[in-house]
Amino acid sequence: MLAIAKYLVDNKIPSPNGKSDWTSRTVRAVIERSQTRYRGIAYAYKFENTKEFREDRWVAARKRAPLEQQPPLPEGTVERMISDELAAKIAEVNEIMVQEASRNNKHEVTALL
Repeated sequence: MLAIAKYLVDNKIPSPNGKSDWTSRTVRAVIERSQTRYRGIAYAYKFENTKEFREDRWVAARKRAPLEQQPPLPEGTVERMISDELAAKIAEVNEIMVQEASRNNKHEVTALL
């Protein structure tokens, strides 16, 4: 992800907020959105607000709701930006990147060579 972010910054490609401040987290967010929002698919109630007990007190917490609790919004609510084929290709490439990541590689030394 860092290599992709560096490429985007070096080539002055604007990030979703219009600036050129790409990070690995921004790249990850774009990849995640390619499976729903960029395909014109949107859901309501994506988060649920709860309270959690932390450090001897209750604090507000916001957690992602399970997908089955998120009703889909009507088609056309979010403009489609990419095709289903491109989204599938992005998911495929992302899966390869996840599998080849050093943290998932059982043979770290040979992965570095």
